Amino acid sequence: MQDHEPPTKACRIYKRLDRQFLQPLPHPTAISGLACLPYGDIDAAVAEIHRVAKKGIRGLELSCSWDMEPMGSPIWEPVWQAVNEVDLPLHFHTIPNMPWNFREKYTGLARRAIQFQVLTGFQMNLVNILSAIMGAAVLERYPRVRIAFGESGCGWIPYVLDRMDFEWDDAFRDIGLKMKPSDYWRRQVPRHLPVRPHRHQARRRHGSRDP
Repeated sequence: MQDHEPPTKACRIYKRLDRQFLQPLPHPTAISGLACLPYGDIDAAVAEIHRVAKKGIRGLELSCSWDMEPMGSPIWEPVWQAVNEVDLPLHFHTIPNMPWNFREKYTGLARRAIQFQVLTGFQMNLVNILSAIMGAAVLERYPRVRIAFGESGCGWIPYVLDRMDFEWDDAFRDIGLKMKPSDYWRRQVPRHLPVRPHRHQARRRHGSRDP
């Protein structure tokens, strides 16, 4: 999306509705809304981080898109610095593993095959975000940056942590990490929230060998 103004305005409208929803609750601090950050404009995202932090919002979310710069790019440096300064957790939500309009080119069984691919693999696509943040040594340089992943599944995380540890130890000691990637994960990824299985996972829980 090249026009960044509409999604930025949409984020502002969402935050106003979020506050209107939470204020009448008997215990409004028991539920916390996330401040959605504009993904297409770094300066606007940084300004929004500082603005919402002053208003008492307790978490941030950066929406991912196909046309955004890679997370390992230096262009994101002001965002990491701002998140580190306000000391709020930064959430990422999963995105499909291919552009949303890609399947529009196909019909019939070919289109169904693409839908099957998207639905079975979309939760694992956050590996790109995690590995990019780790590879850019963001968590080393900004120890107050805490990240969280929403609707991302969990089965891929142990493998990816193990793989990143291996690659770092084998050939990537020069990327600026002083610890193993899995050590940064343990230090800066919140783990205090309970995990609720996906409805399909819960349905198959009985008799399953899944951890």
